[in-house]
Amino acid sequence: ETITVHLRKLQKLKILKYDYDFADLAIKGKASVGNILTKNRVKKIELRSAGVSTLSARKIWFDNNVRRLNVDERGDLLGSFKAEDKILTIRQSGHIDLKSFDISTHFDEDMIHLEKNNPKKPISAIYFDGNKGTHYIKRFLVNNNMSSFRFISEHQDSSLKVVSTDWRPQVQLVFIKEKGRDRKTEIIDVETFISIKGEKSLGNKLTSKKIKEINLIESLPYKNIDKDMQEDLQDAKDIELKITNKTEDHEDDKSDGQITLEL
Repeated sequence: ETITVHLRKLQKLKILKYDYDFADLAIKGKASVGNILTKNRVKKIELRSAGVSTLSARKIWFDNNVRRLNVDERGDLLGSFKAEDKILTIRQSGHIDLKSFDISTHFDEDMIHLEKNNPKKPISAIYFDGNKGTHYIKRFLVNNNMSSFRFISEHQDSSLKVVSTDWRPQVQLVFIKEKGRDRKTEIIDVETFISIKGEKSLGNKLTSKKIKEINLIESLPYKNIDKDMQEDLQDAKDIELKITNKTEDHEDDKSDGQITLEL
């Protein structure tokens, strides 16, 4: 690991910032005081780069009963983790958090999904936007250097309806029945409906029709899995997530339906 040391500005100092590589520090006993970093007043210290462990990947499990990680094969196997890997968690509030795979990691109460993050695999989400008064759909990638962000709008009436981490998800739209006509439905292939955009983007308007239900259905097959993903699939199973939006048959598409979760 390398840190950047920022010194407080003094007249006698010409260099106010320098890097320190921990690899240059000799290994000593745990009771040793250590080396002096600087005798000058420090303004702040930043982590510039984290070293990559030379140890083999570590298998991590998640026990949903106690909502904790473990290495004792309890619960669902998330995969094999190396130093740079992160755990992707999604909350019902529309937040994504990237967590470390340390077994002491805490998980939020409103978490609805977690898995080992794959920076190449897009997240697909449909949400109701309180500002616009309509539903939007978006797809975006999550890099391992991200930490926490909200991917739906900040309006108090905005709410997450469905989210999927499958490669090629599909959703079924059930529209409010028009008088004298049969109820209409529509199947959307998310991959072809919208391209991958930034995580802060609004997304595309889902439909101009009034929606009764939005349901995740069986995803389309995906064959071009990269090497890292293949290794994970050999020793890990996905934690399946299914969210359905159940609402009464009425004309107001702004109403919030009951969200149910099945793991």
